[in-house]
Amino acid sequence: SNDTSNGATAIIGTNITAPTISNNGGLTGLVANPDGTLTVPNGTTPASYTVTYEICTLPATTPTATCDTATVTIVVGAPVIDAGHDGPANLPATGGSVPTVVVNDTVDGAPAVIGTNISVPTISNNGGLSGLTVNADGSLTVPAGNAPGSYTVTYQICSTVVPAACDTATVGVTIGAPVIDAVNDPTTALPATGGSDPTVVANDPVDSAPAIPGPRSSVPTITNNGGLTGLIVNADGS
Repeated sequence: SNDTSNGATAIIGTNITAPTISNNGGLTGLVANPDGTLTVPNGTTPASYTVTYEICTLPATTPTATCDTATVTIVVGAPVIDAGHDGPANLPATGGSVPTVVVNDTVDGAPAVIGTNISVPTISNNGGLSGLTVNADGSLTVPAGNAPGSYTVTYQICSTVVPAACDTATVGVTIGAPVIDAVNDPTTALPATGGSDPTVVANDPVDSAPAIPGPRSSVPTITNNGGLTGLIVNADGS
């Protein structure tokens, strides 16, 4: 826009040719368009580049055109990645899923979309949550077996265009204690010779699911035998 030909404003196709790139300054894939604009490809590493271009006179002088070169500085900025902190997710002792953590994350002010402008989040600190995994949609899976309590997990998202452009944020995960409800059982009539009482855990829930000795609860223990000398508890809760 500031070039001249014989003192007159340079006009492509009238008194000058379209510019050509004589040195791209390290900007791989740089293209000079017919209107004199330059196109910088997606994925260029953020940096400052000095590009050298050439223009020549029209009509061409005899035997060759008169040409001149100049430089233009192009500064490619890194995408602005903003990972927003997520509110606490409440999970039972049996574990579960935390909704996608990228729902409030942005790239250059636009929503972060996994596979489009960011990669799948990675966990940089699990906060003590053993077995925590990140799914392809950005949600988290928390396995059973973690102690009840509050955990702060740190995750990272990075640009798909410039992988070095990243940001981190935290998400809170609260694991509740299992809800155990031992329900009184009906009276069982046995002969004087003794016998077996059906499992006492048949009507006992753990987090609303049936209590099963081994998978969900321990084998019941007797805290008071009520005077029944020799009373024992079997592995199935009978």
